[in-house]
Amino acid sequence: MRLLRILPLIALFVLLRPAYAGSDLSGTYSGEHAVNKDTLLCELTITAEGKGYAISGSYALESGHGATPSFDGSGNVNDQGVLVATFTDSFENTGTATITPTGDGVTISIRVTDVKDPRCIPLYKDFTLKKQ
Repeated sequence: MRLLRILPLIALFVLLRPAYAGSDLSGTYSGEHAVNKDTLLCELTITAEGKGYAISGSYALESGHGATPSFDGSGNVNDQGVLVATFTDSFENTGTATITPTGDGVTISIRVTDVKDPRCIPLYKDFTLKKQ
């Protein structure tokens, strides 16, 4: 009897999971974030590549001051629907980018694990970007 109560929930989970897991993250995303008296800009491009994704993007202050790192890498979507990628930036730093889908875009979180040049590290903030 108990099985009859949870059977509809199991069926719903089975039906919705493939649709969510198979959603394509490909596209171009951008956003801006206020930092002190400046604006931090971020652009991200995600491209489907085989069973995974290639990522590329950049960070820059609108004023043009400071470091302007670009990055690229590749990764896969995990069971939670989050794209986890390794990357290298133009300053030779390496790390992990975690890209989580949101309603109308993604949130990118970059963690540098091997620092070669620290000038761009302060720019790598968690960032919500909208799909263009």
